[in-house]
Amino acid sequence: MMEYKPDRVALSQVKTTVISTIKIPIGLSPYVYETCLFYNGEKSEVVDSYQTETDALRGHVKWVNKLLEDAR
Repeated sequence: MMEYKPDRVALSQVKTTVISTIKIPIGLSPYVYETCLFYNGEKSEVVDSYQTETDALRGHVKWVNKLLEDAR
């Protein structure tokens, strides 16, 4: 069985939430990139998908900023 290893685009953490943006293998989705939030190392949620690396980086920054605002 082939091992699935996505390419990481960006990785950040705000308090106990990890924000991970990756490039996923083509064919699994019409989108090539996605951002996922990992809460307290337990639950995870894909929160956004993108077609370009530039959009993925912008989206990653958007989620980091949102979590920073929510943490205030």
